[in-house]
Amino acid sequence: MKKGWKILMLLAVVALLFTACQQEEEAADAAEEKAPTIVASMATDVGGLGDKSFNDGAYAGLEMARDELGVEINVIESKQQTDYIPNLTGLAEDGSDIVFAVGFLMEQAVKEAAANMPDHYFAGIDIAAGEDDPENFQGILYKEEQAGYLAGVVAGMMTKEYAGVSDKLNDENVVGVVLGMFVPPVERYEV
Repeated sequence: MKKGWKILMLLAVVALLFTACQQEEEAADAAEEKAPTIVASMATDVGGLGDKSFNDGAYAGLEMARDELGVEINVIESKQQTDYIPNLTGLAEDGSDIVFAVGFLMEQAVKEAAANMPDHYFAGIDIAAGEDDPENFQGILYKEEQAGYLAGVVAGMMTKEYAGVSDKLNDENVVGVVLGMFVPPVERYEV
């Protein structure tokens, strides 16, 4: 008889464990379904999408966040510099969790938008953050000079190693670079 009770109690405990685990899974599934989607937006510089430069690179990053992380994305293209502030504030007002301003030309506008909308987060790509900037603003800078240095090293090694193999490589171990607009990030790359 005692053995029967032990088996019955063991089965009851196992049943409770399975039930508890199932409820936790259902609660986790419900939490995942109700988890809020992050909304990330960007306002382009006047170059717009298709510039094969900063705007396209930033947009590719947003697409990656959408595809890999499930982030909802929005993009608005600035046609002229006077569009910057209305575009940035409009994206924030439309429910973006973070609004990205792409390019150093948007520095003043994104910092002004952040100051005027302290309950929203803003970030500026190729824009330095300063001590007096609003707390809801983050500047994002890259070390272009490091990429430029490494590209130069690889180009030099290729020229020296494979000079006679390709007509695109010279035998004098001289390399060059073709740059875009002469703007601060490109200047840093060239250095």
